[in-house]
Amino acid sequence: MASGHLGGVRSALAWLLFPLVPALLGNAYHQTLNLSFGNRGGPDPRDWAWPAWVILMGPLLGYGFLAGATSGLPDDPERRGVRGWLAGRAACVAVGPWVGFVGWAGLIALIWLAATTFMTVHPASHEWSGPDWSRWDRTWPGWLLARGLLIGALGSTAYGWLAVASAVLRRARRPGELGRSIRRGLAVALGFVGSLIGSFWAITEVWRGYFFDARVLPILVAASSLALMVGCGATETYGEVRRRELFQSLLMAWLLGLALAWRWWSRPRSRPPGPS
Repeated sequence: MASGHLGGVRSALAWLLFPLVPALLGNAYHQTLNLSFGNRGGPDPRDWAWPAWVILMGPLLGYGFLAGATSGLPDDPERRGVRGWLAGRAACVAVGPWVGFVGWAGLIALIWLAATTFMTVHPASHEWSGPDWSRWDRTWPGWLLARGLLIGALGSTAYGWLAVASAVLRRARRPGELGRSIRRGLAVALGFVGSLIGSFWAITEVWRGYFFDARVLPILVAASSLALMVGCGATETYGEVRRRELFQSLLMAWLLGLALAWRWWSRPRSRPPGPS
């Protein structure tokens, strides 16, 4: 009786906590990477240039692909404990799309912690200004190396999930489910991203006057935002703020919705889903 009660509590916690992981990671990724594009600090898809589309859509495509590709696969019964959880389908779907972002964030945090510790232990290191990279950056090898490192960092951040997808497809090959997993992954990825962007475009087109309101935000309404942006960029309009808030709401809803749908489809059954 106690074992059954404990299993019910675990299941309830899984239903509650699992959707929050991709929602929080997806929101953190979107907010962090969006600051790198445009001078308004987080434009909506109507303002994105092609680099923003490539980088910001990467994990969302991965989220849909991993959700679809793992929906018909069982977990590896040979792995137990932490190893089993890390290799499980839930971890692939919840964390896999943002594994590059999480990895870089962890690396930066470790470097910051090491540098802070070193400067605390050796206070004289505060006077070190570091090497002068200005001359190296003006040479073509330095320019090429800097651009290569930037592309590699952004590419691994946005598309690090391809390594997780490769592991999932290797697992699908064993029971002969490779083709079905690929088809499901591509269908869910295109449907997920297409419905998200399509809904945003449709809503902003239907209520174009509301979402393209050209009036400038007054100081009393957005005092804190304008105070931060003084001298840093153009003044925002009502339409820009409304579009950004709409896309943020749609993004969170789609992230939570796919997580709940995957959790429902992947719940334990008496027999596997699909044709008998």
